[in-house]
Amino acid sequence: MILKTPYHNYSTHQEALMLAFSKTKGTVLELGCGYYSTPLLYHLCKGAGRKFYSFDSHKDWVELFKDYGVEYTRDWNIGWTDAELIFVDGPVAPINRGGMINRYKDAKVLVAHDTEPENRHKYDYDFSGFKYVYTFNTQWPHTTILSNHVDVTQWQARK
Repeated sequence: MILKTPYHNYSTHQEALMLAFSKTKGTVLELGCGYYSTPLLYHLCKGAGRKFYSFDSHKDWVELFKDYGVEYTRDWNIGWTDAELIFVDGPVAPINRGGMINRYKDAKVLVAHDTEPENRHKYDYDFSGFKYVYTFNTQWPHTTILSNHVDVTQWQARK
């Protein structure tokens, strides 16, 4: 069932992010900042005493979110492999989100935004390398939680 309450298309990842945050304990890495994720993750991490790192390739967005510690990256070769939770909502190019997901497939939990079938080709998403895949498809665009370590399919967002 599609949720028929007002929401912004850019905010549909929040439920999945909060669920993933509640089920993890370590460092959080955000690849692609935004109004509906960066402040949320920053304050969740700050309140829980967790480290938060965020990167974006658009200098104007980095400037906009500099108070949250967002850093500029040009090539998305961040190199963070110790983050327990990684959120991918970055740009289409120069490296697609699918490339980011595959680069960090050893992270405990990844959350990817805009994962509905009609956008999978646009972002080069391929989840076949993940043992566990849980897609939030009650809002559009969809958000997917991925892991090779934790059975995220058993997580209950709502009862």
